[in-house]
Amino acid sequence: MTMKKNSSLFLDPKTLASIRRKIRSGQGKRLYARVREGALGWLKRPPVAPPPHPSTQDDRRPAELMRARTSQNCLLHTALMYRISGDRRFLDRAWAELECWLLQWDSWCDPFHGDRRFFDLMTGEVGLSMALAYDWLKEDLSPGQRALLSSQIRSRVLDCYRRHTIAVPKGAQPAWWQHRDMNWNPVCHGGAMIAALALRDEYPQWKGVTEWSKRCMAPYFAKMARFGGSDEGSGYWQYGMRYGLLALEAMRQAGEDPGPWLEHPGTESSSYFPIEFAPGLKPISWGDAADVIRSSVMYLLASRFKNADFMEYGDLACIGPKTFPGKDGLENWIDLPLALIFRPEKPFKPSTSPCHPARSSACVFDRIGWSCTFDDWKRPTLVAGFKCGDLGANHTQLDNNSFQIIVQGEALAEDLGTGVYNQAYFSEARWSMYKVATEGHNSLLINGKGQLPHTLGTLKAIRGVKGCEGLLGDATRCYGRGPLRIQRQFLVLDHAWIVVLDDVILPEPGTIEWRCHTFKAATAAGSGAMIQGKKNSLSLLTAGAKFRLRHKWVPMSIPGPASVTDKPLPTREGLLTLTQSGLRRFLLPVLISPDKARVPAELSLTATEDGYALLLRFKKGKERRLVWKEEKTGLRLKSLT
Repeated sequence: MTMKKNSSLFLDPKTLASIRRKIRSGQGKRLYARVREGALGWLKRPPVAPPPHPSTQDDRRPAELMRARTSQNCLLHTALMYRISGDRRFLDRAWAELECWLLQWDSWCDPFHGDRRFFDLMTGEVGLSMALAYDWLKEDLSPGQRALLSSQIRSRVLDCYRRHTIAVPKGAQPAWWQHRDMNWNPVCHGGAMIAALALRDEYPQWKGVTEWSKRCMAPYFAKMARFGGSDEGSGYWQYGMRYGLLALEAMRQAGEDPGPWLEHPGTESSSYFPIEFAPGLKPISWGDAADVIRSSVMYLLASRFKNADFMEYGDLACIGPKTFPGKDGLENWIDLPLALIFRPEKPFKPSTSPCHPARSSACVFDRIGWSCTFDDWKRPTLVAGFKCGDLGANHTQLDNNSFQIIVQGEALAEDLGTGVYNQAYFSEARWSMYKVATEGHNSLLINGKGQLPHTLGTLKAIRGVKGCEGLLGDATRCYGRGPLRIQRQFLVLDHAWIVVLDDVILPEPGTIEWRCHTFKAATAAGSGAMIQGKKNSLSLLTAGAKFRLRHKWVPMSIPGPASVTDKPLPTREGLLTLTQSGLRRFLLPVLISPDKARVPAELSLTATEDGYALLLRFKKGKERRLVWKEEKTGLRLKSLT
């Protein structure tokens, strides 16, 4: 068979020639071996069929969206291997998958989101899968196969997209997601854009689709550039950026104007976000999707910006770990085929960008209220994350002034993660769910109550104190009317200790409760406590309060007779708490150390002439002293001695 093709979506003859050179040695050879292994595995697996019963608002176990992603893995692996090798087994398997989705799946929309007439995330994902398969394989499909695939992409993806965006029927509502700056935007628009490009010789309205989707994606990319990262969380950064960047790159390769974002400095700087919040390839993230980014777009970004940092991260995160389907046979994106396509053939000059965490030990994103501090990016001993931002962001939880701590790759002070995605979870009822509410986070309860949704906290870096990398989270507005000040200082001292200082002022005497969650073993004894992992530990010490340990079963979803997803067993956690009552002004210090040998024998907070001092007194007489000055806006850290 001749290997010359007319494909222009990521696999033109020049790209194929580059792939053949890359796979001869080095990382390209490793990538190819993994892609080939995956494609051979798909020869033994049946097509991804629709579930016996569709998902409902309460039960998403049929997992149509995950089935669509699993199918995309199949199509990308088998279609790419066919284009590289010419082995018809891969072409036949790819067609079997396509035929299943064309003839057995009567809807390409997740029933949780709408009926078959709605354009949702699943439609965008299937649109990309079908479009790339059509573009890569059309010359080797029979006329009947080509016609069937082309007609269904037109009707199920492009016509459906236009009905929801450009050509909305009279009396109908346009798609709610089309101008939003969250993950639905690039996934839906990006899938439609790639489908339009794949059919540009057959679909008269293709240009209108690509131009409209490009314009609508601008708010999403503008927000990324402005904020430097995603307040939806690292997992949703991957989701949105993957589809958005793939679509714009497809535009560029097709000879169309992709707009400014593929070369925008803000795109480059915001693409450090997943690197900065994954020291040691362990995620520090908040909200519903805490993931290490293992996406082929890191290689695409490396090519576009000639950036060695992105290429290095891609090699660490994408090539290293192996991913296999779960017991149900479903899997998230395995991006190795696109990684093999996009990985640059030659290395770039080392980057000097100050954005890379290897050239800094603290990443502070004040616009989204996220931060991460560590002693080494590749092999960190101590990683500390802290958040105080917008509680109205998509997929957020009520977690301002919460922290996470990882010691040598082992999470010890933990975020409980996400709940089960169902109707209740995405309703106003989510705010009362334990995993979402403030009580489920390493934060504070004030008079037994937590934070309110759609409120705003602020995060500022504390600078100018040698030996201290500090943050100030102000969550005063997040607890409703009443509290006059709710501030938390989160201070990392010499990468050896963490000091958490809560400063709370109430209009009348009340109660505060300090909370720290872990799935590891925990103990509490007076003013001290310990979290013991498999190989690492955290020691906690406070002044003016006593630790209490409770064990709690963490529910997986919101209780309710209609919710079938309450059946998964909950998880048992250890909850360390500190309680103080009867005061209007609370100053509660907690020292946290990952090294048992360096825990102070005593911790004391005393008033000074113009503020407060925290003394860390060690057994051999050594002392460390933190001094704050009292100001109208709160305590200002002056010195560490």
